[in-house]
Formats: sequence, C-alpha cells, structure tokens
Amino acid sequence: MEIMSRYFKFFRAFTLQWHITERCNWSCKHCYREKESMKELPFAKLCDIFFQYLDLLKALNLPKGHSYLNFAGGEPFIRKDFFRLLEFVNKYNKGRFSVGILTNGSLVNEKNVLKLKSLGVKRVQLSLEGMRENNDNIREEGSFDEVVEKIKLLINTGIQTAISFTLTRKNMADVPAVVQLCDKLGVGKIGIRRFVPIGKGKENKLNLLSPAELRKMYHWKRKMRIELMAKHSKLHIANGCEDGIFNSALTRDMARRKVYCGVVEGRTLSLFPNGDVLACRRLPIKVGNVLQKSLLEIYFSSDTLWQLRNLNNAHSLCQRCRNFKFCHGGALCISHAYFNQFSVPDPQCWRVFKKPPLQTAFKGWPEKKNLHITTAFSSSFADEN
Repeated sequence: MEIMSRYFKFFRAFTLQWHITERCNWSCKHCYREKESMKELPFAKLCDIFFQYLDLLKALNLPKGHSYLNFAGGEPFIRKDFFRLLEFVNKYNKGRFSVGILTNGSLVNEKNVLKLKSLGVKRVQLSLEGMRENNDNIREEGSFDEVVEKIKLLINTGIQTAISFTLTRKNMADVPAVVQLCDKLGVGKIGIRRFVPIGKGKENKLNLLSPAELRKMYHWKRKMRIELMAKHSKLHIANGCEDGIFNSALTRDMARRKVYCGVVEGRTLSLFPNGDVLACRRLPIKVGNVLQKSLLEIYFSSDTLWQLRNLNNAHSLCQRCRNFKFCHGGALCISHAYFNQFSVPDPQCWRVFKKPPLQTAFKGWPEKKNLHITTAFSSSFADEN
C-alpha cells in the first residue's frame, strides 16, 4: 500500500461503473454504446463479481465514504433481476461504499423509487441534453417532460439527484437554461460533460466544441458555480474528470478541488455485461475480463492500465506546457476518440491548438517523435485560461 500511495499521488477515491446490460429502450444520438447484443452474465456470476469488487476495495484501503459502485447500462432497470442484485449488494455493503444508478429515468416510478431508497441507493443520475427541443431531438420525443417529472419524484423521495449534460455545439446555447431549471427543481448536482465521439456518436466529431468555445464555456461554468454558491443554492456544477485542462484557473478561485483524468489517477474501472473490464466507459480500451482474472488482478497487473497511468507517456507538447502539472495531458478519452491515440494532446486544449486539429495530426506518434509543429498549433505554451 505504501508503494501505491507514492504512485497515485492524487488518489482519493475509487469508482466501479458496472454496466449490467447494454439493452436500452431509448436510442440517443450521442450514445456511447456500439451494440446491444452483448451477452449478459447470469445472476450467480454477478454475485461472484461483486465479491471481486469487495476484494479490490479492501486492497485499496480507502477511507470510508470514498468508494462508489454505480450501476448503469444500457438501461439497468431493463434487467429483471436488477432489484435482486441491489438487495444482494445492500446485504454485504455495511457502509463500505456508496451505491448509485445511471438511468434514462423512463422506468423509474413511485413504487421502485421507494424500493431503491430502502435498498440503500444514495443517488440517481438522469440526463438532460438541453431544453425541450434540443433534448428530445437528441434523446427521445417527450423525454424532456418525462425526465423533469422523474427529477421531482426522486427529490421528493429523498434520493440525491444528479443531472448529466453532454456538451456539444448543438446544445451549448441551452446550458444556462438547463442550469436554471435544475436550480429551480432542487437538483443537487449537474455535470456539464464534454462530448466523447464514440459509439453512436463517433460520426459526429464536428459536434465537439472548438478549443476557444470550450475555454469560454469553462469560464462561464466557473462564474456560474461561484454565483450559485453565493446564493446558497443546493445545486453544484460539478467538475468532470475530463476538465483538467482548466485546473489552473480552478485553483485560483479555489471554488473546488482539482480534477484529473480518472484513468491516470487509477480511480476508476468500467465493467461490461459480458465481464470485459475497460479503463473507463468513455475510454473503451479493454484491460481484462473478470471471467479470466479478478478485478484485483486486473487493476494491479494490467500493463495497459499502467501505461495509461504513466505520465511519462504524455506527448512532448503536453510535457513542455506549464499547465501539465495541473492537467496531466487532458482528457485521454477525447484524445483517443478523436485521434485514435491516447498519448497525444487533448484536441480541445486551447493552449496547444488555435483551431480544431486534423484527426491525422499525430499520425505516426510515438514512432515519429519529432513532430513538425504547423500553424495548427499555438506558438507558445503560456499558462493562459
């Protein structure tokens, strides 16, 4: 544990995002899913995997309240044995970790919300991708009104409710209105997360904000976060693990602690319905399978994971930047989705790129390390925000 503590300098918590099914009753345009036909493991095997999770938590030896188990899909409520699994997890939890659910909300109702609370579920995350027109165009017709209704139901039941907003050029203008709505409804947290062009969304790379647009959005988020705090709002605008490129500004206003890529920090794994383990749901690099090795073995022995965690693998453009100590190279998930490489600069970083880069900008890296810097790259690496 002493060796691990030295390596993971910023290690604070661990989250397992467990996708128990890829089946879903909605078909969102930006969804990360590739397909729905993935084989699902039987209930008995899910129980075995849960004990693997407990073994990993014991090895990580984190303080109480710093471990999280999030159930997701697809749509997790589609599995008929979902509540049976929650009952099993609750039986062995004993305060070791916090349980959350990521759902589209369509199958949430008054009866099962009460059951969720009785089974120790602490939080539920729903999604809004804009106000009514934008949201329903991206997700499902009528989904905006349905999600608002389910937000009210969850809050009234006393379950912590969070909203995820996937930021694209198509819905960025709706951000202020969605934040205002969440504040009015009493939502506890909203994550305005950068779009990752994978799964169904991989053909929509043009929906990514430009580096300049993202910089402007980060400044707006910081300003709004401070305003919400000043008026003692219940709502908090959360920093996502892909927000590291703005860390130096966050430390100056001291509104929230710094954030880093969860993969680089070693504080996250994602588990698929067939037992495949990914570095992160948004970074679909397979690092093992729990039917062949346990979560504990995968976490500590996967060469791929250690390569992803190794800051020495970052591109020289990043390592030369004064902000590298704050951002650790930016969002690996977005770099990988955009360039099909993870050890290259974040394509939305305004310190490196004056405009959206070509997807082939780093072709040949790391073999061709003496990359010719064109006018697509900034001429200086000042710590500007």
